[in-house]
Amino acid sequence: MCSSDLRWLVVAIALLAALLGLSGFAARLRVDNRIEQWLVQSPETAKHYAEFRERFGSDEYVMVMYRGAPLFSAEGLEQQVQTLEALEKIAGVQWILSLPGVYRDVFGAENPESFRDDVAATPFYTGSLLSPGKDAAAYLISFTPGSAPDARAAMVHAIEAAITPLRTAGYELHLAGPPLLNVALDESSRSAAARSFPLAVCLSLAVLALLFRSVWATAVAAGCAALATTATL
Repeated sequence: MCSSDLRWLVVAIALLAALLGLSGFAARLRVDNRIEQWLVQSPETAKHYAEFRERFGSDEYVMVMYRGAPLFSAEGLEQQVQTLEALEKIAGVQWILSLPGVYRDVFGAENPESFRDDVAATPFYTGSLLSPGKDAAAYLISFTPGSAPDARAAMVHAIEAAITPLRTAGYELHLAGPPLLNVALDESSRSAAARSFPLAVCLSLAVLALLFRSVWATAVAAGCAALATTATL
């Protein structure tokens, strides 16, 4: 091996060692699309955001709409109550408005026929807990997530797990709410990065190899770019 090749080898090894040393820190990087991260982090902005939430309420809610199976049968109401109780056990849940909640807490989970007739005759429930067509209902779940970047994702996944028995029982489920958008953005970002980064690395190495026409020169140039990127992350 000539001195030039030895020099390139030493530099490449040094870069690789530095890159491996920093990779552990870069691996801690997480995608975080929380609304708090979209705002300018300053005391004045934080004050305005706190005032907004105090006046208009929190946007930390998930609505679960379900339909497709009988809503007022004894078996259907029992399944809805069990789902409600599973949702109430999730850490961070503040309150839940729902049709089975009225059935359990107001009607004592008795006499489904009487409950159906009373709900159908009460305008207050229609359009809030029950659809105008009386064929769909919903859980409105308000919660306080933790401060960790993945707290909302954990909450959304816990809600999805809690309502799975409803889907198994034949109900068609639809979810909505700001936390779902945050989680979808995070997962989309991770998915896009997983697809694009390997392709970008391979294309970059191919271009460097054509330019330098040397394995070691290509390795050093790629190592410098990787080291700079990893250190920045």
